[in-house]
Amino acid sequence: MEEKKLPSPDQAASEKTETISFLFHLITIALTCITIFFLVQKAIKQPTPKEDKFLIKPLTPLKLSESGNAPAVVRTGISINNFREFDLVANSFIFEGVIWFEFDPSLISLDTVSNFSFEKAEIKFVSAPKTHLDGRKLLVRYDIVVKFSTQIDYSFFPLDDHMLALVLVNRTASPHEMIFESDNRQLVVDVDTASFGWINYYHQVFTGYTEQVLDSLNKSSYVDHPATQFSIFYIRTGLKYALILLMPMVVFIIVMLTAFSYDPKKNFSSIMVANGASLSGLIGFRFVIENMSPKVGYFMISDFMFLIFLAIAAALFLIGIFSAYLSVRMKKIIILLVDAILILSFTLIIWHVLSFSFYVSEVV
Repeated sequence: MEEKKLPSPDQAASEKTETISFLFHLITIALTCITIFFLVQKAIKQPTPKEDKFLIKPLTPLKLSESGNAPAVVRTGISINNFREFDLVANSFIFEGVIWFEFDPSLISLDTVSNFSFEKAEIKFVSAPKTHLDGRKLLVRYDIVVKFSTQIDYSFFPLDDHMLALVLVNRTASPHEMIFESDNRQLVVDVDTASFGWINYYHQVFTGYTEQVLDSLNKSSYVDHPATQFSIFYIRTGLKYALILLMPMVVFIIVMLTAFSYDPKKNFSSIMVANGASLSGLIGFRFVIENMSPKVGYFMISDFMFLIFLAIAAALFLIGIFSAYLSVRMKKIIILLVDAILILSFTLIIWHVLSFSFYVSEVV
């Protein structure tokens, strides 16, 4: 019987494989995920609409004095009772409500006031006018169903909050004949949009006029119409969209980082399979992001996030090819560097988003 020889100390040392401990992976993964979650949650909680607050021009004393006549003042307001459709990703909204006007019929006719419309909207239903005369003031109201879209900036998707702007305009009159008067109390939004994933944070009303350009080279050809902008600020109810988009990409990177624990001399094929599958999965996940995202031609936060993860995944895939030449210390440095890049990238993104924070005190 052949006697088995024990390996010499030098042979045992050479065959010994150093690996990155589970605790090291756990700590780095936990710190990175907690930091990213904290940053994203901070951005979600702070309202950050990027849309222009003013879509109409304000009436100035100079503008009102151009005609020399005092225009008729028409008070107006809207009550939104129900949203039949509320889709901020597709920029499509349908609401049921009531619009009303109060004015002096001796200064302006009911027919003129009734010729109202909304910009970027279709009035699907309008009832017959219901009138009530109170002294010299005539109150007229209409039940309406309106389908509209608005100017939305999706640059911060999926961390975005938005301002819905419904612009009421009368194209049969000019600001020299009639002006609208309204304030925040005249916009009533008595609906619950939490089921759509959004909460009504604040609303505001502006009055002024819109400018219709007939000839861009001839300013005297511009036609002005009295208008009122009803703005409603909506914020997301939670982290659903952000987590659905972020977590799969984070998992792909975690898988590629934990592959550094394998011995490349014994498990090189397993490392390349894990890295290749993660990189392929990340590229395939792009189609999921596209289906969930608004269809726009400019870059959004979700696009920047994907490019960051894709660049890291591509770098880790290439590093994995040469992992046999890397020491355990170098692998730990790479893991810490990747975590630092992720945290720094998200810090910069969230800092940029929060620079557009909206505070009610600024506009009250």
